[in-house]
Amino acid sequence: MGEILQNINPASISAAIDASMITHKSFLCTSSRGQLHQEPDLLWTESNLVNAVLYTNLQQDTLPTTVERIRNHFALRTALSIALYYGIEQELKDSIDQSYHVKIDEGYINDSLS
Repeated sequence: MGEILQNINPASISAAIDASMITHKSFLCTSSRGQLHQEPDLLWTESNLVNAVLYTNLQQDTLPTTVERIRNHFALRTALSIALYYGIEQELKDSIDQSYHVKIDEGYINDSLS
């Protein structure tokens, strides 16, 4: 939000507040060594301070898979943090690899590299 709001009218106030909140949360994320993920029609953050979807303009048909992808990202991040804390990173990796290959064998994943 590089511009200062000059014209105060009801139509521009809501957009200015949204842009300000997005800028503020983006700053909180990046200033705490987090990552800002910019995708077409989607802006989301992850850090030790702020995890949030800041903006979305996704089509209805892509929304469920996008939500699942981001949720899975954070679930994996949480699992890896727990594994690191308890020193079981290799066991977790082995379990993920095994589950992945089972899903390929069951036909849920089509991986031509396997």
